[in-house]
Amino acid sequence: MKKKILVFVVVLKIAILNLNAQINFNVDSLAAVNARYTSADTVKVGLLVQLAEGYNKARDAANAVLVASQAIELAKKLDYPSGAGQALFKCALAKFNQGQISEAMALMQEALVYFQRTGEKRRTGAALNWLSIFHNTLGDFKKSIDIAEQTARLYGAIGDKLQAAHSLQLVAMGYSDLGEAEKAIGFFEQALQTYVNMKDRASELKVYINLGILHWEQAAYLPTLECFQKALKINEQVGNVADQVKILQNFGGLYCELEDFPKAIEYTLLALEEIKKNNIQDPVALLMVYGNLATGYLGNKENDKALEYNLLSLSLTDGNPDLKYQRAMVEGNIGSIYQGREQYGRALDYHQRALATFQEMESREDEARTWGNIGEVLYVAPDSVLQSRNIPVNSRLTMVEESIQKALTIAEVIKLPNLVADISAKFSNFYEKKGDYVNAYRLYKQYFTIKDSIAGDEVNKAITRKQIQFEFDKKEAELKFQNQHTADLLEQQRLIALQQQQQLRINGQALQISNKEKELQHLAYLKEKAEKQEKEQQLSLAESQRQLQAADLVTLAKEKLLQAENLAKQNALIGFLLATLAALVLAALAYYLWLRQRQAHKEIAIQQQFTRQLLENTEAERGRIARDLHDGVSHELLVLKRSLGQGSTSADQKIDLILNDIRQISRNLQPVMLENIGLQLSLESLCEQYMELHRLFIVHDIEYHTRLSPSAELHIFRIVQEALTNTIKYAGANAAKLSVKSDDSGLNITIEDNGKGFNVDATLKNGQSFGLNSILQRSKLLGAEASIKSSSGGTRVEVRMGVENAAGFKK
Repeated sequence: MKKKILVFVVVLKIAILNLNAQINFNVDSLAAVNARYTSADTVKVGLLVQLAEGYNKARDAANAVLVASQAIELAKKLDYPSGAGQALFKCALAKFNQGQISEAMALMQEALVYFQRTGEKRRTGAALNWLSIFHNTLGDFKKSIDIAEQTARLYGAIGDKLQAAHSLQLVAMGYSDLGEAEKAIGFFEQALQTYVNMKDRASELKVYINLGILHWEQAAYLPTLECFQKALKINEQVGNVADQVKILQNFGGLYCELEDFPKAIEYTLLALEEIKKNNIQDPVALLMVYGNLATGYLGNKENDKALEYNLLSLSLTDGNPDLKYQRAMVEGNIGSIYQGREQYGRALDYHQRALATFQEMESREDEARTWGNIGEVLYVAPDSVLQSRNIPVNSRLTMVEESIQKALTIAEVIKLPNLVADISAKFSNFYEKKGDYVNAYRLYKQYFTIKDSIAGDEVNKAITRKQIQFEFDKKEAELKFQNQHTADLLEQQRLIALQQQQQLRINGQALQISNKEKELQHLAYLKEKAEKQEKEQQLSLAESQRQLQAADLVTLAKEKLLQAENLAKQNALIGFLLATLAALVLAALAYYLWLRQRQAHKEIAIQQQFTRQLLENTEAERGRIARDLHDGVSHELLVLKRSLGQGSTSADQKIDLILNDIRQISRNLQPVMLENIGLQLSLESLCEQYMELHRLFIVHDIEYHTRLSPSAELHIFRIVQEALTNTIKYAGANAAKLSVKSDDSGLNITIEDNGKGFNVDATLKNGQSFGLNSILQRSKLLGAEASIKSSSGGTRVEVRMGVENAAGFKK
């Protein structure tokens, strides 16, 4: 979501709404005239259209739809195409005001057909402009641009330069939403030239605000300043209070970004004063002003005031789903303030709420920053804070590592070097405190490399801030003085500013060198500790191997001595006959044992074959049932749905619910995705599905490199599915973890939860534990070892398959 929002083309909306009636009228009096006029003719259509327009202006969308629908019906009955087009136009605007964008688009397209048929080019242009707005609102920016360019050409052909300029603004808005700032700036400047020539100061004001925001997004701060200054100057004539608030608020935001927090507070307080003075009830405007003030006060080390304005911002978002993202941003800011105050419980709560929203809205950068904050809080929070939130204290370091690792991974994926550097520094500090100097050195080296490459940014930002301050001082001086003395003074100020800039560069470079020396010293320290730690580990390993070899030699000598003693005793005590008899008895006994062992192996093989066949038949039957559900029942339901026809919304919804349930049952019976996307993605999808359907948070860590046969992968999938199903049904857990690791030694699978646990032996013996026995039997078929352990702290299912067993299942 954009941090800076372009001002919508309000002038365009007003112009389009006023195409038919150029005079103001009272809705009540017009409604009275309409009620008295009972003739069903074209005059009645015109009255209904004007009344619908009045309701639209009064923001009474429901009555506007009702009246416009009456006008549409009458105009079509009278075969009055112009009236039908106008009525459809008004009805589309009312639907748009109700938030029904798709319905509005369909009505506007129908209106466009009527206007094109009657040759009403201005109304055709108005309909096209609104279609462009509808597509932009739905996120189809390319289509919005195409329609707006077509509209600009149409207005240009009929010589309506003002409306053509409005259409060019829509083109610019589309390119801005696509992230093509240069094209957007070009089209805004084309529209601006028309407004300047036609002395349309209100439209000129909007363009300057939009241009300033676009330059700001490109970090072109001086052009941004120039555009906002021009907008401020124009608004002295136009007197638009809402735009005055936007301009002052943008000044505040600009100074926040440049870290000139006193200036940011000054301008934002002016914006807040305008809002209060004019009693503006706009939550979005207030939210942006409060946000700037909170940022400014936080940067100015006035944390109490920062918290005050953040809490005010939070209150503005209560119960407003359209401000969900803004609420999450405020929650994250509040969490950081509490974190600085060492109120770690509150900090953790606010960060976790913000994280949930960022994940839902797929705001990856914000998610990464929040994961980093959560990792820091978990690391320093007292045990009591963790215990009060049901977080095991002995899991603290693992959770810290997982949180910061997630933050680092996301930052690397979305390629934000500053964020990667910040998180690497946090992670390095974490490993250093753990005594793992190898990883601490690796991450600090990554941090140092990135920061070294972008070290000049802060100095450049400071210089830019000084340049902007000089421009402001210069303009203020120009307003106060107009003689040569002032010009000389301005030149002196310019020279002083240049000297200050040069000194700032020198100071910045010296500071960089100083900081760099400290960072290099710390990097060298970590490198020395890492190398020492690696050498100690190597020496320890060599000593262990030497001791093991010595122990093996002693054991071998003892075994040889024992063998010699036994041989001497046997030769002395046993005669030839006794030895022969003993040999015969031993031979008979060995043969008998061999037969018993052979029979036992045969029975085990038969049992395994039976179990394998039973499971395969079960899977086949599941597949058949899944196909019957999908191909048979689902098909019949779809036929039933079509046979019901239109107007059976309730029945359609019920059929759709049944179809969704059947598809879910079918997917559970037969994981068809397993063959298409592989075991790893299937397991991840299973975890996401269970988290979505049940109140169970599942962390998965899957590194599956061994490629097994489809039947083996199906057994593994069923083992995981059965374990997670048991957790959901019986464990009463709120979190679970799935780990799948494959390497040269084989494959390890672990499923564990934090549930209430159970008596494993008693459950297996009661004859009703089909799920647990299924896990054990499937593990045996894989040639794997399975263990199920449970206590009051949770349950752990572990399956270990050696490489020699896995080889039989490889493709």
